[in-house]
Amino acid sequence: MISFSLNSFSQAVNPYPKTITVTGSAEMEVIPDEIYVHVDLKEYEKKGQGKVSIETIKKDFLTAVKSIGIADSLISIASYDGYNGNPWWRKKK
Repeated sequence: MISFSLNSFSQAVNPYPKTITVTGSAEMEVIPDEIYVHVDLKEYEKKGQGKVSIETIKKDFLTAVKSIGIADSLISIASYDGYNGNPWWRKKK
């Protein structure tokens, strides 16, 4: 009778199962190796001086980029677009 009672206690379900609880946080600083910048150059009209052409703006932009140390080979041009002062969504009445 005693051996039977010992066996029944050894097979009892453990109310505290084996678990691991972890709390905390982590941070990691990532330094990018490539940065993409999109720049729009548009013609505009300056009061008293007239229209500033896209070629003048492009030349000034490339000069400014060279002065900060970015090589011409790192710059790619998607397209050129002129501005005629009359967008299609504005119509005079």
